[in-house]
Amino acid sequence: MEFKNLPFSLVKSSTMVNVAILLLGHAIAAQSLHPATSENFTPGIDISLGLVGQTTFARNPTDFTVSPDSTGISQQSQSQSPSAGALVTFHHAVKPYLGYNVNFSHTRFTQTDFEAAEYVPPAGGSFTTGALDTHMYELTLAYAFYGPRSKRFRSFGQIGGGELFFEPINASLAHQQRRASMVFGVGGEYDVSPHFSLRAEYRGLLYKMPDFGNSSGLLEHKLFTVTNMPAISLVYRLNSAPTAQTSRSVKDQNFTPGTDISVGLLGQMTFARSPTTSAVSNGVTTDTLLNMSQSPSAGRLVTVHSGYKPYLGYNINFGYTRFTQINSGGQRFTPAPGAAPGPSANFSGVFLDTRMYEMSAAYAFYGPRSRQFRSTGQVGAGELFFQPVHSSFSAEFKLCAAIVFGMGGEYDLSSHVSVRAEYRGLFYRTPTGKDFPSKRLYTVTNVPAISLVYRFRPSSYPSHRVKSQENSK
Repeated sequence: MEFKNLPFSLVKSSTMVNVAILLLGHAIAAQSLHPATSENFTPGIDISLGLVGQTTFARNPTDFTVSPDSTGISQQSQSQSPSAGALVTFHHAVKPYLGYNVNFSHTRFTQTDFEAAEYVPPAGGSFTTGALDTHMYELTLAYAFYGPRSKRFRSFGQIGGGELFFEPINASLAHQQRRASMVFGVGGEYDVSPHFSLRAEYRGLLYKMPDFGNSSGLLEHKLFTVTNMPAISLVYRLNSAPTAQTSRSVKDQNFTPGTDISVGLLGQMTFARSPTTSAVSNGVTTDTLLNMSQSPSAGRLVTVHSGYKPYLGYNINFGYTRFTQINSGGQRFTPAPGAAPGPSANFSGVFLDTRMYEMSAAYAFYGPRSRQFRSTGQVGAGELFFQPVHSSFSAEFKLCAAIVFGMGGEYDLSSHVSVRAEYRGLFYRTPTGKDFPSKRLYTVTNVPAISLVYRFRPSSYPSHRVKSQENSK
């Protein structure tokens, strides 16, 4: 792979690689110099190879201009198709709170840009679009740390920065580009043997999208976005981790059956959808693009959870948020050579303030856990209710089925109270009807949440048990 058109020198482009090599050499040389200093922690280095999924938040900034004669609406959009890829991570841990990751990843996707405008009156507008296949390579360096952990399970996080390299595919007029990027993420790792473990993590990249130069056929937007890259990896440790052999009774000692209720705050971020179709009729090629996006928002979440076994329980979730939904569409007409000219494009868009209510039921289970920390997961289904707010066009109340899924962690503050942080996803088809998209589009709403939990039975944390026994005496 060559980056001969990149506007930076070979010395600059190799700086991070040189730093990574120096860190790797230092880590190997210092491998035997750091004795274990914390329970359930072994200093050392590991290398992982895994698969990633790439889903990027589309950006759809919209502007209004008002003049005495007309009102103009203009909209820009940049989006990337979902894709899969590969991830390699080199990790060195010196202390539970001190380590670093060197990340290398690759994926391939199609980037779509469009720009459109509508003027009322008179009816009409303009519409321009373009698409380009590209490789994306990541090279980042991040500060890494461990969170709550047990004998076989470790939670962790990372935050850092680096470069993204974009290489257009089969596009002679497009230029290779690079973008500075911030990387962040959290995850968990479970030991399957003294040298091997499985790692599941969420990773995010914050950067400006590329435009590939003035001759690429794309528009010069360069909008900030976040690429979500969840990953699952196989990890090999150069030094072995102590793995305790535990019986089933010991495995269940950090679990107490019972019911809890939580109240929390959530954030809503929904993947925009911008499908494009092309059709030919009577010598005229019609390119059609639909767009559906929702503004980020905050809301509330209430969950009732009941656990019978570590692997058997259920959640009942009630969520609420409010956002602005943007529904737009555009068409571009290209007549055949020699045909009579006709209208070149049209565009229309609607902005709709909407309340969204969630009611879902999910199978819930605990993952690896320690005395005060528990990892959690859920998968289920329910209904989403969409209620337009102050719509002058009499938009209808809509509902649609949704799949709910998520994972998170919970930390005990006392025998009855804990704090829960979790990622939740809602997979559904957008409703149709008055002021809603003319076509039902699949999307995923990301709903991270942090909640305060109250348990009706005290937890199994040993200090809580001791206090209860002393009080009973």
